Amino acid sequence: MNYIKQLDGIRAIAVMLVIIAHWMPQDSLLYRYGDLFNGVDIFFVLSGFLITRILLENRRQAERSGSGKGQLLKVFFIRRVLRIFPAYYAALLLLFLIGPIWNTGIRDNWGYFVSYTANFYFVKRQAWDGMLSHLWSLSVEEQFYLLWPWLMLLPGKRTPLCIILTFILLGEAAQYYFWNAPMGDIRTISCFDGLGMGALLAYAAVEKPAWLKQAYPYASVLALLCFLLQMARITGNSFFIPSRTLTAVCTVWLITAILLYEGRRVIFFDFILGNPALVFMGKISYGIYLYHNFLPYLTGGLLRYFNAKFLGETYPALYVLHFENFCLLLLTSYASWRLFEKPILKLKRGFDYISPLPKPQTAVAQP
Repeated sequence: MNYIKQLDGIRAIAVMLVIIAHWMPQDSLLYRYGDLFNGVDIFFVLSGFLITRILLENRRQAERSGSGKGQLLKVFFIRRVLRIFPAYYAALLLLFLIGPIWNTGIRDNWGYFVSYTANFYFVKRQAWDGMLSHLWSLSVEEQFYLLWPWLMLLPGKRTPLCIILTFILLGEAAQYYFWNAPMGDIRTISCFDGLGMGALLAYAAVEKPAWLKQAYPYASVLALLCFLLQMARITGNSFFIPSRTLTAVCTVWLITAILLYEGRRVIFFDFILGNPALVFMGKISYGIYLYHNFLPYLTGGLLRYFNAKFLGETYPALYVLHFENFCLLLLTSYASWRLFEKPILKLKRGFDYISPLPKPQTAVAQP
């Protein structure tokens, strides 16, 4: 699949929205308007789109070359493990060691985090758990990765579309079913619609590319409506439409526009989403998300001490602290990417979905 730098720009915006939601006071304007779209829901759409596109494109190549689908499954899981597991389990080990200091329940409930079922843990206890809380979404995504390849690769060629549509409907139904239930929106099934909408876009891009251009005008109107409903929601008006669904529709529209205008010079796509700073943040967004919720616990006391000592008491303490933590977070995530994640990712070169055909040998005339 061709690299699309604007998708890294979307990742960067999504992770910044997550940071705003977790770091800023709820009565601040930044938190209020940052809540227009949920960063985690954007990530769900991106994951559904990218993973489904990878699977469907490689399925088509395998069918053309006569390769077995078992090879695709094996390679998919190996490549996912290389991308996700090393940084996650390294962070988990650190959290396990410092958990008692910050009064988290990781040592008594480590099985949930090791097995990527943290969302079940939070549903069970009906409460968050400090610096561990953000791991629920990584659990949902890993559960999706374990299930989705089987559904996209093994059934008949027409079946994936039915599965995707069923996924979206199940996600919608679950959100309404768990509407008033505590922690209802972090149950895996409640996230199916965002993941499924991204998957639907990938299906259209791979199997029915003409659909994108045909549906784009209608998608634009629908996305505008969803945006207005989100604006109404954050200004105090309640609508019986899940915010996750509204965010997913807008994200699908944005990715569709990127696909349709790829190769053209469009200011929004090239100079905003394609901005080098955003693209850089998007590349290291996994580390940013993974570390953002516990780094302030580790650095907060020391930074407050130095700020009070060198800046006195007349500075905006909270915002200076957030800026310092954000810079440290970028530095930590970049170091993690450069020194830890990237070297491991080089191992992916040894695991191609479709083995390249041997080059034909040129006959050499015998003397």
